[in-house]
Amino acid sequence: MEVKVRFYGQFRLLVESGKITLHIDPPATLLDLINHLCQQYGDKMKRMLIREDTGKPRLKPEVHIAVKGKSWDFTSDLVALNEVLGENDREIEVFFIPPLQGGK
Repeated sequence: MEVKVRFYGQFRLLVESGKITLHIDPPATLLDLINHLCQQYGDKMKRMLIREDTGKPRLKPEVHIAVKGKSWDFTSDLVALNEVLGENDREIEVFFIPPLQGGK
């Protein structure tokens, strides 16, 4: 399956691109994708995504991930990320979004 991953903010700076395309064997889960990104981009990506000080690994509060109209945030423990990505899709887009900043 072709997974188009779009990065914003701090994720874009780490990856040095706003978009990458990965090929992952189906059935792939969001957790599979996160593990792949952590392997590819190292501990810094893991530190940006995962909070491990809560007894159960979770997404960090500043991380939001969106796939096909559904989103995950820090209330999702990593087990909740075992949802299959685009089970019947040949390609899918995933968005990694940091918190919005700005204003007064």
